[in-house]
Parts: sequence; C-alpha cells; structure tokens
Amino acid sequence: MKISILFITYNHSRFVAEAIRSVIDQDYPDIELVVCDDGSTDCTVEVIEKELADCPSHISVIRFYSEQNHGLLKNFNRGFAACSGEIIVVMSGDDISSPSRVSRVSKEFAADPECMLVCSNFLRIDDGGRALGVKEKHSRDTVYSHAHGLKHVYAHAPVCGATAAYRITLRELFPPMQTGRHAEDNCFWFRALLVGNIHYLGDPLVSWRTHGNNQFNWTPDNVDAEDARIRHLRFLRTHQCMRHQWTRDLGHAVNTGLITHDMQDRLLRLARLNQEYYRLKRFSITPMPWKLWLASASRILRLNDSLLMMRKSLSRISRNHLPLRLSARRRNAYLQNYFRTET
Repeated sequence: MKISILFITYNHSRFVAEAIRSVIDQDYPDIELVVCDDGSTDCTVEVIEKELADCPSHISVIRFYSEQNHGLLKNFNRGFAACSGEIIVVMSGDDISSPSRVSRVSKEFAADPECMLVCSNFLRIDDGGRALGVKEKHSRDTVYSHAHGLKHVYAHAPVCGATAAYRITLRELFPPMQTGRHAEDNCFWFRALLVGNIHYLGDPLVSWRTHGNNQFNWTPDNVDAEDARIRHLRFLRTHQCMRHQWTRDLGHAVNTGLITHDMQDRLLRLARLNQEYYRLKRFSITPMPWKLWLASASRILRLNDSLLMMRKSLSRISRNHLPLRLSARRRNAYLQNYFRTET
C-alpha cells in the first residue's frame, strides 16, 4: 500500500528540519512526500531542501513552493489533490511524527475497509521540544461511527488534524473544500463518518508543537491574557463557521446517493446545534448583550428533538455557559485554562 505524506508548511524554519527528518526516519517502505509551502517569508524552503538532500530512495518527493501566501485551505487542497497514495497522512512543518506512525496507520486501514480516517493520541511539546504532556483521557484504541445513532456530528470522536490520515476515497467522493474561515480537519471528520468510520489510536504517534505563532495550539505560557481572549474568540468563530461546509457536503452526499434525505435532515440539525453552542460560548466570554445570549440559548433548546435532550442541553447551558456570562472571574479562569497542558 502506497502512503502519501502531505507535509504542510508556512514559516516553520525553526522546526522544519526536525519534522522532515521524522519523515525520513519512518519505518515504512513505500512513501510519497508531498511538500506544500505556502509562501514562507523565512528560510523554511531552504531548510527543507537541505534536509531532503539525504532523502532515501524509497521516498519520492513532490514539491509545491508558492511565492505568495494563499492560506491553509488552498494550500491543503492543492497538496491533497497531488497525492497519489491510497492513504494520505497529514503532517505540519512544526510537528514530529514517531518512526512507526505511517506503518501503524497503514495497518489500521488495511484491517478495516470501512475505515476512512485514522487519528491518534499526541504528545504536546513546546517550541524547544520539551514534553508538556499526553492526552491521557483518550488513551484507548476506539472506533467511532454513526452506526448506533446520530447523536453528535463527530460521533464523539476526538478531532486533531495534526494526527490525521485519510483514505483516498474521501477525495474521490467529495469535492475540494470551499475556502472560508473554517478548519480543514473538522471537514474530513464529518465526511469520514458519512461514508464509514474513524479509528482512534491511543498511543501518541505525533509530537504536536505548541508555540506562540500557532493559530490554535498554544498554551497560557505562550501568550498574554488579551491575546488569549482574541485567539480563543477566533477559535470559536472558526468552528461556528463549519456548518456552511457541512451543509455543502451533505447536499453533495445526498445528490450522489451516499446518504439518505433522512440522514441529511438529522445531521443538518446536529450541525446547527453544534454551530449554536460555539456561538453561545462566544457570547458568554465576550460578553455580548443578554438579548443575543438568550436568543442563542433558546435556539439550542428548540433544536433538540426530545424532552430528554432538551433537559441535557439546559443542564449544559446552566453548567458551562451561564457561569461564564455572569462572572468575570470565571471568564478569566476559563481563558487561562482552556489550553492548559497535562502533566
């Protein structure tokens, strides 16, 4: 089975040498490396070329070096379209893959034809490579699907694009992502569950680097309080915008016979519910006027399809959102702890 590694970079000169070496050190015999640099203004490309000078023969290399920055989604779409492997392993230029990552991922896909996406636990590291902790609460190998009911857009699977690998089937069945404010990984988690399942590996196969230049993967130590607030509001808006991409994917899936109209309707409701929870969280920590907050909370309650789910939503709002809206102390503590690393 041929594996493509989609290697996404932008201004990663401090980290990219170690990241490329972790590709070269993979213990898998048939790898295609697709390097997509999105117009870096530092010496990222020069460092990549220096490391690739020692690239072994079993790794073929395809290069896309942009002169201008086009944004993550366009850069991702370009590289994704160029991959020819049966499996596409995604990697960022500031992260490190364990030597067995590709071989572990390939075994998961080979064992289950219904598996469309494999992700894993990760070790979070700082900009100097110091270990900050592993997500121990997700330490078991697990399979996620909608087979037992549509209760959550991701079937409660943990989402982390830094650890993702996709079956090429997802590229064949769905069009390229539309550009926008949404993230790329959420899109593929949603698509994978429309046509198959997601395998999660409890072992940390990726060292995910947290530093101040990251869009989302940062800690309170990287940024000051105001920067943390701005970044987290951007994070919430990004996830709030995912519904537009999901709606497009659901329409495509229905038109091509991948899902039924009933499944489309139920997932559209879950997508609206997901969007509204992110909106309410944003309204809670800003804080926005009570009129907007109450309207958002009311929409969440109306979107539930049973009395039991409505009660759960009311409990969630009362426990997680209302205290943030009422207390500045709770808002500050929330922002400080949101990206806290485990020890």
